[in-house]
Amino acid sequence: MRKIIFILLLLGLVNSAYLSYEHFFGISSGYCPFNNPWLACGRVLESPYSMLGPVPLALLGVFHYLALTIWLGVLKKTGHSLFAQLLVFQSAIGLLFSFYLVYLQAIVIQAYCVYCMASALISLRSVFLRVAIFSSTKTVRNRHPGKSFLNLI
Repeated sequence: MRKIIFILLLLGLVNSAYLSYEHFFGISSGYCPFNNPWLACGRVLESPYSMLGPVPLALLGVFHYLALTIWLGVLKKTGHSLFAQLLVFQSAIGLLFSFYLVYLQAIVIQAYCVYCMASALISLRSVFLRVAIFSSTKTVRNRHPGKSFLNLI
């Protein structure tokens, strides 16, 4: 399952990198594979909510997914619980922030960005996979309590 999580993180990184590219190179329309009032990538990406101060949220997404990918790789190599803790903590923060951004799209902006929703689904799915791994190793946790946190990812 770690491979699936790794692939999801890479997809999130590519998605965020594409949106960052659009932002920094002045592509204002926001390519959207659909053309209707509710799926309006440009409206979402050009809204004031697409920035955190001077920084586009897409760029924060690049750093988020890059850091998660690094934590996962270092954890796999070293097995050090610090990286498991970083991975779980940052994933939880990212998922909560994704929920907030989906709320903004649904209630405030009243339009959805396919790429933004893909990022939210990637965050949600990768957290669910970690929970599934954790749940499936219940007997291992009971016999080896010190290893339980590493099994979370």
